Amino acid sequence: IKTVLSHRHATKGQLFDFYLQHNATRNRALDLLPLLAALDSERVYAEIDDPKINARPAFHYRLPDCRIERNDWSLARSWRIWCTVECLAERPDDMNRLAAEYLDAERPLLGVDRGAWVEHIGRWLKDRALA
Repeated sequence: IKTVLSHRHATKGQLFDFYLQHNATRNRALDLLPLLAALDSERVYAEIDDPKINARPAFHYRLPDCRIERNDWSLARSWRIWCTVECLAERPDDMNRLAAEYLDAERPLLGVDRGAWVEHIGRWLKDRALA
């Protein structure tokens, strides 16, 4: 996260480098590997030998903790999270402000205090009617 946030004006090549070096896994809620492979399959497949990565021009979003077999499970929570991400993507000034705040919250050797950051984001989203 720190690498990407520190390079707000990264080139497409740099984003490829960052993702393939620091996040080259399909095990993410938002998997960019299919999209990156659609843009430059040779580059992705040279770094990652996984036949399950299928190039396509779309984000691959996995629903976290899907419990479809349970009667009380609902897609609503995951859908609200995704909608919040989409709304925030339309607000570059807010994204830049949050990136700076996240970097400022970094503590040497310890990183960002997850509990404090989650609390901060919760308040921030409510203040802006995004949650």
